[in-house]
Amino acid sequence: MSSTNALKFRAIAVTLYIFRIFLSYMLMLVAMTYNVGLILVVVFGAGVGHFIFHYLVPAPYPMDEEDHMVAAYGATTCH
Repeated sequence: MSSTNALKFRAIAVTLYIFRIFLSYMLMLVAMTYNVGLILVVVFGAGVGHFIFHYLVPAPYPMDEEDHMVAAYGATTCH
């Protein structure tokens, strides 16, 4: 991979990371309103997104049993 392509890839990756963190904080603020309807919509949307996209993304490396547990139940961090 050339230097310019690597730089473009990293710039895109950083932009997506920033968007992901921004979205996480916005959803946290929605939950902090204590509006039950909005909280249910956020949780339902997360569940639907997990159902649709969880198995579409292949693992970047062969997974062992512990990795399957993390893939099935999620990591303990927000990112």
